[in-house]
Amino acid sequence: MKRIFDPIHHFIELDEREVALIDARPLQRLRRLRQLGLAYLAFPAAEHSRFGHALGALAVGDRVLDSLRRHDPEYFESSTDFAEQRRLLRASLVLHDVGHGPFSHACEAVLGVPHEARTRAILALPEIAQAVERIDVDPAEVLGLITGDAATKYPVLRELVSGPNLDADRMDYLLRDGYFTGVVSGRYDADQLIGSLRTFEVDGARVLGVDGRGVVALESFVLARYMMFSTV
Repeated sequence: MKRIFDPIHHFIELDEREVALIDARPLQRLRRLRQLGLAYLAFPAAEHSRFGHALGALAVGDRVLDSLRRHDPEYFESSTDFAEQRRLLRASLVLHDVGHGPFSHACEAVLGVPHEARTRAILALPEIAQAVERIDVDPAEVLGLITGDAATKYPVLRELVSGPNLDADRMDYLLRDGYFTGVVSGRYDADQLIGSLRTFEVDGARVLGVDGRGVVALESFVLARYMMFSTV
């Protein structure tokens, strides 16, 4: 087991197979991509990378699954099911931004290719596909979560990876961007939000939501996203 220290989530633990995935060239490339593109010209400390964000998203996803296991245990069929979902979620989150180019979203119009399409091509590379398989995860399932495939058998994980609202991507980047830019209005109560997450059955499908204690935390999360976009 390896430990990485992150200023947002502190120690992030990775097993040897996950380290091998992170060491792959397409992921190491993310160290050279700024999370906020050219925003560092206005916020000089905003030099943080897509690589750090990928690890942060993994850390958030792990916290969410641990919270669901404690407070919503019926969601998992067994300890084996929990372990399988955990491996899949962690691999998907660390890879969710692997298709981004320089200057973040700003380059997509120039390249003419959305980062999701580049992600699909990168996941097909033998170096990545084999590293994912060594974690005992199906690369096709990883791609399905990243691209938001409605056919996935894990709709809750899809929401955490690429959902429109309560995804680990936003949960991390709001904290991370707020920390490195110094913008206080972009922060929210992550502990309260994660601790109140539950699964609910809607029209025969499991969806992710919050219980009554998390409503204010959810409102602050939505407001933080709006404020961060408006400010940065």
